[in-house]
Amino acid sequence: MDTVLQIGPGTGNLTLKLLEASNKAVAIEIDNRVVEILHKRVLERGFEDKLAVIRKDALRAEFLQFDIVVANVRYGISSSLVAKLAFVAEIDFYAKERDMGFGAIRSIIRPLSRTLQSRSSTFSTTSFAGTSASPKSEFRLVFGGGSVRSQAPWFPISNHLHSLTETRFPKRRPSDKPRRKRSCMKPPGPYAWAQSVPGESVVATKPNEGSVKRRNEKKRMRQRRAFILAEKKKRKAQLQEAKKKKDIKKIERKMAAVARDRAWTQRLAELQQLEEEKKKSTA
Repeated sequence: MDTVLQIGPGTGNLTLKLLEASNKAVAIEIDNRVVEILHKRVLERGFEDKLAVIRKDALRAEFLQFDIVVANVRYGISSSLVAKLAFVAEIDFYAKERDMGFGAIRSIIRPLSRTLQSRSSTFSTTSFAGTSASPKSEFRLVFGGGSVRSQAPWFPISNHLHSLTETRFPKRRPSDKPRRKRSCMKPPGPYAWAQSVPGESVVATKPNEGSVKRRNEKKRMRQRRAFILAEKKKRKAQLQEAKKKKDIKKIERKMAAVARDRAWTQRLAELQQLEEEKKKSTA
């Protein structure tokens, strides 16, 4: 093997075996602690020149040129990771269980001999640099997990894959407010034919039975609205009357206080005058 792309190497048990069997290995791991353990184990075995580590998410990282992919896809071949790998070429897949020689069973999904066409213009983050375009090239995907029983192609043609990731036409989500209805050009009134006598106008209060849409419901609505307005006017008149009575009583209290003060002033003047007259008479 020339170059192996391993997604999720873990602590490096399988990576060391791949380094022994290949010329170069590229590992994609997002956990820095796992990367440190992997570097330590590779350094002990003397394979540090053959390993390159990409510390990014596999769905966002740009893959280098490779000949075989080794990955542990947690949710099977319907994972978005498989969709990303398959997006660069139109490939017919079939599954087969096989012992890889490392004491584990893997499901190998490999394409039939076909030209690999790059989709970098449509999906730039999944473009593979230097992808071979010859019919003899093989693009082999090795995934951990159960085998795929069906021999039929598991994935639709790649030019329909955009529907999984398309964001220009998002689905309509439920909202807390109802959608606004379109305005209708149909005028209100009787929608059905009403009987009439030639030369006489149709009475508005007696249309044909069932000719007015929601007639009883609209009538109850008008009555309720009229009742609310009448009660509002009644309450407003009562409030104004109560305020008027309150103001009148307030004015009466003020006038009574002024009259009392004036009466006390006059009484005090009279008492002072009587006191002076009494003093003069005694003198």
